[in-house]
Amino acid sequence: TPAPLLVALRSRNVKVGMMCLFPKRLFQMDADVLELLQIIANQIAIVSENALLYEKTRSLSLHDHLTGLPNRRFLQLEIERNFAKSKRYKTNLSVLMLDIDNFKQFNDTNGHIAGDTLLADIARIILREVRETDLAARYGGEEFLVLLPETKFQQAFEIAERLRISIFEKTSITVSIGVSSFSENLQSAIDMINDADRALYAAKAHGKNRVEGIYRQLPAEK
Repeated sequence: TPAPLLVALRSRNVKVGMMCLFPKRLFQMDADVLELLQIIANQIAIVSENALLYEKTRSLSLHDHLTGLPNRRFLQLEIERNFAKSKRYKTNLSVLMLDIDNFKQFNDTNGHIAGDTLLADIARIILREVRETDLAARYGGEEFLVLLPETKFQQAFEIAERLRISIFEKTSITVSIGVSSFSENLQSAIDMINDADRALYAAKAHGKNRVEGIYRQLPAEK
């Protein structure tokens, strides 16, 4: 059996991989064949590098550069997918909307660099507190949103309260959190986000540093 042929994959004179060929029969390896193989290998290298660059760019476009969390665009795709699943299979789904209390005052007092550090710290705390199946995202400014699949309203409320306490214990900063859950009378995922947003503003209005929730229960059958 002929030995395999190894040809370096090079892009801009940098080796990015190897092409391994397994000839079915012995053949004469001359300069022309070697040149042809190198041309093919170089084309493969360019295509591979472009594919990796595309994936890296796509990942960056879907993630917040400061916290490393998925951004609002990525979140929108996931919440729509999970909402459709809940609508079809009648599964539970909840959302947490979290906002840092008095963040502008914190920035004015401590500076924007400290504010950025605080956002990154809170993102890490959120990731530690939620499950691997949950999705935490930076929703914008000092707001975070957590998508909780297979989670009932009461469970989501308890998670939110645990998260609020953990953030305060680790940063001495308070947060307000709004909770909403899937209900069959909701028309879209946007309704869930809007409910969580209204609950968040209720938490702010009631003194901050608290959790409020909205759950649209179906009317009881007569």
